[in-house]
Amino acid sequence: MAIIKPNNNTISAITALPASISTGKVLQVQSTSLNGGSTINISSTSFTDIGLSDTITPAATSSKILIIVSLSGRLYRETNADRIYYFSIVRDSTTVYQKNTDAIQMALGAGSVATNPIMGHLSFVDSPSSTSSLTYKIQCKMNDTGSGTKIAVNGDPGESHITLMEIGA
Repeated sequence: MAIIKPNNNTISAITALPASISTGKVLQVQSTSLNGGSTINISSTSFTDIGLSDTITPAATSSKILIIVSLSGRLYRETNADRIYYFSIVRDSTTVYQKNTDAIQMALGAGSVATNPIMGHLSFVDSPSSTSSLTYKIQCKMNDTGSGTKIAVNGDPGESHITLMEIGA
């Protein structure tokens, strides 16, 4: 017995979606990783490159670029103050996305240093309208760097990744 779908078609008779439904196609994928031996220390209130980037050349100006980022590292601080760290995705020299984390606070004893593992995931769909080579990179900054606060991006534990996917119309 055949399974019947709407419009009285069997599943095997359906070969495509209706023309009114637009679909995208993954045209290419680029990916780069940083392993645990590539620790970048960020102790700045200005956005700083973390060494994670990749390049893609879109095939058409109508293509979109899906950026997927997975970050790992550790936040170090020597005070009880809240610390917020921010990540941004930059295309060439243009910031296309920014994300701040929730404040991280941990009670500290006198003379101690707190370390909090951080994991971050960013994703964004960019519409660059270009067929030129595009470099996407990740940057990070802190809200305050007093008292020894820093982020060791890609530090123990960890590995960080950036994946760029060109999505065609």
